[in-house]
This record gives sequence, C-alpha cells and structure tokens, in this order.
Amino acid sequence: MNALIRDLSLSGIHPTDLHAMPLGVAERSALDIPHQIPGYIIPYQDINGLPTPFYRARLFDFSSKYRQPKGVGNQLYFPPAFKATLNGHPYVLITEGEKKAASANRISIPAVALGGVYSWRNKSVILPENA
Repeated sequence: MNALIRDLSLSGIHPTDLHAMPLGVAERSALDIPHQIPGYIIPYQDINGLPTPFYRARLFDFSSKYRQPKGVGNQLYFPPAFKATLNGHPYVLITEGEKKAASANRISIPAVALGGVYSWRNKSVILPENA
C-alpha cells in the first residue's frame, strides 16, 4: 500500500482519486503477474461513474510498467470525479494516462484519459481522399 500511495503522490493524487487498490490474486492470475511484483489496479468506470469490467495494473520493478487484460482493446478512462468536474465546463482535456486525468480533475479541470501509448496496437487506417 505504501508504494501505491507514494507513486500516486508523485502525481499529486490519492488512491481515492482513481479508486486504486492493491493487486489481488485474481488480477495477478489474469495478467500473469508474479506474486512478488508490487503494484496496484486502476479500475475503469463509464461516464456516469459506474464500474466497467476493464482495468489496468500499474507495476513496480517489472519489465512493463502497466498491464491490462489481453484482447479486450482499449477504453476511455473517466476518473471518479469526472462528471462532477464537467458540470458547466465548455471543454474536456484528453490526457495520456489515468493519473494525469485524475490529477486534472482534482484541480477542477474536466479530463479523461487514453491508456498509455504502449497499450495501443499499430494499425493502418486508410482515409478517403476527401477526409
């Protein structure tokens, strides 16, 4: 728990700003993370703050900093405070990474996040000529 709090404090946030929680046995098994690797889970919710099945794990002292379930694609991250922060704002900030979005919402800037750049797959997209 100390590593979780220490890591989030570097971004000026607290576990409640993300609903972050320590890695559990189920997540370790699903993500193939050895028991001795410290880390935490960032659960995702929809725009209304309702939980979704998607989550990402932040890992320490491991080959990858983040892991997410395989084959489920990526999700837009809405911090728990998003809907309340959005109230009346004419814009929404889009960040790379959940901690940045939670940090912005903490200071009353409505923000959502795209998962880290390494969680995206490369795909070629051909746009119509008039796009």
